Amino acid sequence: MTGLAQPCDVRIQCPYKLAIKRSQLQDIYDETLRQLANQVDPDDIHLDHMIGTLRDCSVGWFLKVWQDISVPSLVKKAFEKCTVPDTPFNLSFESITSSAALKFLRELPCTDPELYAQVADKHARGAGEMIIDDEDDLASSESDLEEACPFEFDDLAADSESEADAVPAYDEDAEFDDDTALEPADLMATILAAPQPAG
Repeated sequence: MTGLAQPCDVRIQCPYKLAIKRSQLQDIYDETLRQLANQVDPDDIHLDHMIGTLRDCSVGWFLKVWQDISVPSLVKKAFEKCTVPDTPFNLSFESITSSAALKFLRELPCTDPELYAQVADKHARGAGEMIIDDEDDLASSESDLEEACPFEFDDLAADSESEADAVPAYDEDAEFDDDTALEPADLMATILAAPQPAG
């Protein structure tokens, strides 16, 4: 599951390592040409690989790598490639805030009460309040389930709306390098508190 849920493993790690290797090879190439330009015999070319030299060179390597991978399209693609098996969802912001994801969350009390109880419990812990005090609150019979689902969801939605002011809203115009992140419980509260599109 780690490989599926970590964007760096899925999409960033490969170009990251490749960029470091290219930077290292470029340093070797430049140093070799420098010595040849100073009339050093090709058989006598010596590449210094002492720890101090490598340490100093590594600063340039990592700076170059950071510039190479700090591309919005690459970072977004990394999250898009983190797909959830057997579902149409992935970790991209567009996917987890889509109408389909919102519909999935709203139907969760009826489609998977056990998972809903776990999610609601974690959300309540993040918000500092308990939404479901007892697992017995979830209906066990099919008829009770239909009656319980709207009430439990409304309870969660109301709690989410009461926290809406405390949850930072996503700003589409924000600079890409803004590393502000929502906690999972806050993100869930934001999604559930959002008004549903008509129809």
